[in-house]
Amino acid sequence: LRKQLEESHVKNSILNKEIEKLQPWAELTRDYLSQLAVNDKEPHCFISHPTHFNLNWVKKYHIEIINQNEDAIYFLIITKPGASIEIDAEETVEPLRFTLNELINQQKDLKEKVTDIEVKLNSIAHTEIPTLTREQQMLIAQLNVKIVELNTKNTCEEKLQLLEGFVPKNKEDQLQQCMKAFNVHYVQH
Repeated sequence: LRKQLEESHVKNSILNKEIEKLQPWAELTRDYLSQLAVNDKEPHCFISHPTHFNLNWVKKYHIEIINQNEDAIYFLIITKPGASIEIDAEETVEPLRFTLNELINQQKDLKEKVTDIEVKLNSIAHTEIPTLTREQQMLIAQLNVKIVELNTKNTCEEKLQLLEGFVPKNKEDQLQQCMKAFNVHYVQH
């Protein structure tokens, strides 16, 4: 689940960049692109700096300006399929692959997936952490018994181990339970 969560965060980062690239193309819809295809027209997306935009292009090609700002003009040249275009502008295909709304919907779906994964991880944390804590405590108790065994005196040809010690009154019941759990015989003074 953690791997899926990390992958989702990476995908979200990529989607954010794609959405940022497509912001100027927000007016371009899948319906409009489909309508062009039905009418045997092929759209080509271009970006040009306003000072480089040549007005002769408008005379030579069917141009639709989608958006413009002080840094760029975002426009379509609509041609018949296979026609060549000779202009000095940057052609981009991103707006033809996905529309802004499609990317925003993908991002919403991804955020829902991330939320589901986080809910599952929290559920696992609430149910499994107490189990792991109990297991850890049991292992610590077993380790403590082994430490005690290592500190005992072997007697009667190593068939009996003798351990002497002091246990506070408030820990006496706990020690007795531990001795019973490990099947250890003991004498209490």
